[in-house]
Amino acid sequence: MLRTSPRSAGRLRVGTDSPLALAALPAAVALVRRRLPHIRAELVPDTSAHGVDALFEGRYELAVVADAAPDPRLDLIPLFDEELVALVTPTHRLAGRVALGAGDLRVEQLAIHSARPTDHRWLSEKLAAAGLEPMRLTTVTLTEAIIGLAEAGEAVAILPRAVAETAIRAGRVTALRIGQGLRRRWQLITLATGVSALHVQCFASAVQQVAADAVAPKGPTLTPSNPPRAVTRSA
Repeated sequence: MLRTSPRSAGRLRVGTDSPLALAALPAAVALVRRRLPHIRAELVPDTSAHGVDALFEGRYELAVVADAAPDPRLDLIPLFDEELVALVTPTHRLAGRVALGAGDLRVEQLAIHSARPTDHRWLSEKLAAAGLEPMRLTTVTLTEAIIGLAEAGEAVAILPRAVAETAIRAGRVTALRIGQGLRRRWQLITLATGVSALHVQCFASAVQQVAADAVAPKGPTLTPSNPPRAVTRSA
């Protein structure tokens, strides 16, 4: 269970190793500042360091990461489950499908977001298990560029549904389920003796609210833990 620590009493730095997650954090930090005005909540915008490593190095007190590996030195609280979908132009040969099936990508270029090698490996393993190895894999830094490649018919793209929701609703691209469904769980993590449970749960609630607001017109594509559950120790 998390305990109050003097080193985190007045300052709460949060960071992530995901450029996609980083986009949602400024609004969450602003909520925390309003709810806990006595705490100096700060966003660390550098995504170059692995989130867990940055915690151990003291770069920040809280990290937002996906599918964190169990570690007895860490406490974590689940934030929400996020669905990844395949995006194609509406005239693509696969556009009439509900979901991608085995072999569907063997002649396709696949565009994904630039990420750490471990993230690429996770996605490659999931696609291979579903029989969805592409002919070629391209990594792209900008989210809008990934959507643009799919819209132009130059690639099949993979992005979180919530990130691509505006383009999907505008008819620029069509979304397909990946196999039986591909999801990842976002978590808020901190050192086991680092930050008070009140501050962790306040920030978790803020992230969940921002995530829910992002998909409010469509429904709960991001499935939050509501209200935030008690912080648990990694095994």
